[in-house]
Parts: sequence; structure tokens; C-alpha cells
Amino acid sequence: MASAPVVDQSGVRTGSLELSAEIFDCTVNGPVMHQALLRQLANGRQGTHDTLNRREVRGKLHQLSITGGLMHLEKPLDEKLKVELIFQLGQTTIREKAEMMFPMWATQGWLQPFR
Repeated sequence: MASAPVVDQSGVRTGSLELSAEIFDCTVNGPVMHQALLRQLANGRQGTHDTLNRREVRGKLHQLSITGGLMHLEKPLDEKLKVELIFQLGQTTIREKAEMMFPMWATQGWLQPFR
């Protein structure tokens, strides 16, 4: 019969526990155990992220006018690229098409005008 050490919250060994041979006296199938662990980890992540792909870019709005605006981006977008801008204002979502203009380098990222 196998035994396992019992430790308290501070890590001090306080005794041992006898393990049932019916459950714990068997050979371990490593590849199957690894596959089950990966499945469990993947199921924990499923549906919890909104991933960004090449077509989705997040930025901060710096200035907005009736003819366009200025966005702060990590990486610049191509000049004259047609994009759809989505703004969240409270519980309201605003979607509008725009054309990106020539980007300007900023201290942390890029400032890129749009119209």
C-alpha cells in the first residue's frame, strides 16, 4: 500500500496518509494524462477572450471633429486605407467608415489622422 505525506499550511510534515491500492497502484499513461491536462486548460480559456487579428486594431481617440479625427495607435495603418471605426460611448455604439491618412510618430506609438 502506498502512502503520501500530510503537511500543514506552513509546510511542516504532520504525518502520512495511506492510499488505496485499488486506485493508486497502477501504471500512468503519460501522453493521455498530458492530453487531458491540455484539454482542461483549453476549456478554461474558451470564450473568455476577444482576440485581435490583422483586421482588428485598438486605439485611443485623441481628437474628433466634423471632418475627421486623430487616433493613437501602437502600429500605423496604411495611408488611404478604408476602415470601419467603432466607438463605445457609454452604452451606445457608433460605427462609421473612414479613410486613414499619413501617420505621425509619437513618443509612445503613432498618431494617425482619419477623415
